[in-house]
Amino acid sequence: MFHTQKILEIFLSLQEDLLLGKKIPTAADGGGEMGVADRWSQTVRGTNKLIDGMENTIGFLATQDEVLQQATEVIQRMAELASSALDTSKNTADRQALNAEFQALATEMTQLHDKAYNGVSLFGAAQTLRVGLGAAQTLTISQIGLANISFAAFSLGTTTDANSALLDLVSSLGSLNILKGFAGNNSNEVNRVIDFTRQHVRNLSQAENFVRNIDLAVETGNFTKQQVILAASQSVISQSNGIIQSALQFLG
Repeated sequence: MFHTQKILEIFLSLQEDLLLGKKIPTAADGGGEMGVADRWSQTVRGTNKLIDGMENTIGFLATQDEVLQQATEVIQRMAELASSALDTSKNTADRQALNAEFQALATEMTQLHDKAYNGVSLFGAAQTLRVGLGAAQTLTISQIGLANISFAAFSLGTTTDANSALLDLVSSLGSLNILKGFAGNNSNEVNRVIDFTRQHVRNLSQAENFVRNIDLAVETGNFTKQQVILAASQSVISQSNGIIQSALQFLG
């Protein structure tokens, strides 16, 4: 009878676990473990918000990359105009026409320097991106100094001017390619940090779930096992009671 009562208690405990789905229903059942799980939960929630910020930074960097591509196209076109102005068969009027477009593009290039994303300069100072809850968990986004590339002083009025402009434009295209390399590295770094942080959050969430919640497959198996044992015990008790009753009737 004692054995059956013990089996019944185990069965009822497993039944309660399945109903609640919790390993630790209250803090009284495991305050230390609950404290650890709560800390992990807070870390997950805070880190998810940081991931949102990092994803916004990806938008910033993608916009920056687009502007750099526009700058490449502008400089390339300016180089084509400068090359055309070197043609000795061009007269003054031809060079003035070429120079008009050249100066318009130089102005456009200056405007690209001032482009912003959500009110934040795309080509301002280096930025510090928070990538973790700790104060030291940061990532520096390198400055992309597009403003260092400028052509306001150049003209295509003469072949000499056009030659000077072309030499500087070719050099500037090289400098712009370096800037694009830094910008690409910034994007790759942020993407790698996002991937790592997402995996870290998944791991913490799984750990928290392991502390708080039951393994449904395991607990269902244990419940079924105890259910079978309890049924068997009750059957044995019932048979035993039947035998005793038969014996009493025989003796009576």
